[in-house]
Amino acid sequence: MTKKKIILLVSVIIVLAIAGVASFYVYRNINEEAPVVVDQTPRNTVVEGSTPVAAVTTFTATLNGVDAIHWGKGTVEVIDTNGSAILSFGEDVEVAQGPDLFVYLSPNAGSEELGEFASLGVLKANKGAQEYNLPDDYKNYKSVVIWCRAIGVKFATADLQ
Repeated sequence: MTKKKIILLVSVIIVLAIAGVASFYVYRNINEEAPVVVDQTPRNTVVEGSTPVAAVTTFTATLNGVDAIHWGKGTVEVIDTNGSAILSFGEDVEVAQGPDLFVYLSPNAGSEELGEFASLGVLKANKGAQEYNLPDDYKNYKSVVIWCRAIGVKFATADLQ
């Protein structure tokens, strides 16, 4: 291989590595429509298929970051829709970009260790409204945690109790 080809190959590898790292720091935006909720009373309904379902906000919390690098902010709500519940992130939610971010429920307060958590799935986006189905026993959990599985660190928490 000639010296020019080696330099070109190394340059391409460096550019690809920089592009790969930079892709982790690009915000993903999402805005899912939440069920219609007004004043925590089931006056409004949302239609799922052909069946009207009352939607009631049962709890509202604020997402808080852990430190200057692992941060998050915005409104988190628990919404009951006739027996099933969802965790709804408001349009104001923003979370620091990181690899492998998941939404967990922890039996402990956000300031404590994670404990025996329940996973709600991958964080859909770093910015914007999004929803996650809650398990039937969600009331046994004390906080929502944005967790980076790759690094094993909290990014943000919201206390539910």
